Amino acid sequence: MTVRRQFVFDFVRAIDEKRLDEIKGYFDDKFLYHPHPIRLGSFGKPERMTGDDFVCLLAGLTSLKRWNESSVLDPPMKLIESDKSMLLHMSATPKHVSGKTFQTEYVYMLDFGDDGKITELNEFFDTAYIQEMSAL
Repeated sequence: MTVRRQFVFDFVRAIDEKRLDEIKGYFDDKFLYHPHPIRLGSFGKPERMTGDDFVCLLAGLTSLKRWNESSVLDPPMKLIESDKSMLLHMSATPKHVSGKTFQTEYVYMLDFGDDGKITELNEFFDTAYIQEMSAL
């Protein structure tokens, strides 16, 4: 496993395990987060979120879902990496606070700086999952 791949897997696991205090350590100083598709309205946040905004978004989601019962990386559905970027297609089975379990897929497109940290994260959500979860 490459160093970068391990770094990204550790980052995803930190999100999966709600280790919010660790997450910003994976980001470059100029980190930007972009949720997609844009029609989701960026969850009421600016289209381009900072690392602080991203962690606040994750903290807010803890009131809606219990997060994943199993690892999203076991194994990833698809992983493509180059010198400065990685694409990761994952699936998960998050559980809503009501107890309902969902099957979902999403894609992370990550870019990296010279220091190896994440400079940009574009996340593509499973819109059917978002609509189902929002309806509860």
